[in-house]
Amino acid sequence: MRDGPAYRIETARLLLRCFEPADARALHDVLAENVAHLAPWLEWARDEPQPLALRVVLLRTFRRRFDGDEDHAYAILDRANGRLIGSVALHKVPDEPNARTMGYWLGHDACGRGLATEAAAAVVRCAFEVEGAARVEIHCEAHNTASRALAERLGFQLDAELRDRGHAPGIARAVHSLLAAEYPESPAAQAAATAFDVLGGVLFEPPRGSAGLR
Repeated sequence: MRDGPAYRIETARLLLRCFEPADARALHDVLAENVAHLAPWLEWARDEPQPLALRVVLLRTFRRRFDGDEDHAYAILDRANGRLIGSVALHKVPDEPNARTMGYWLGHDACGRGLATEAAAAVVRCAFEVEGAARVEIHCEAHNTASRALAERLGFQLDAELRDRGHAPGIARAVHSLLAAEYPESPAAQAAATAFDVLGGVLFEPPRGSAGLR
């Protein structure tokens, strides 16, 4: 475990960093373009669109919680053009200080290129190598085949399909997890990512010989 958190993470194609209130317009625009794409899978997306002023309040809350080590929500930016394309976050589990859940989303035009896997793998490294997590979980709708495939690519195991626990009546929720003892041999541990603390100090670098995950 290293002193963190990671405020910035660089991968081959992405920059992940903590959200700033100044990201409100970019987030507002990308969510407005993706309501139909996200609403089937994310309950909060069904309340979109929200006013821009509320977006500023939300991002101020994200930053406060990030600085307070309550949750670590990252903006996902395309390194080629600096455009905001999604988000990935680590959340603490109530009453389990060493457990984390991870959530993520991408705009529709960023899907299909392995970018979600690239971002999620980098954040899994943060969870275990920087935050000292004992377990990371991914929860998704049981019929969300893309999200389930991502979890499996990173080495997560299916724990359960919980009936009638999804975001709509009758929908099941799938829970995948990766344990600290399993992490060193997992594909996620080979993520070609570099993480930096708030002062720019390096927290971890790509493993030797790593080609990254796609």
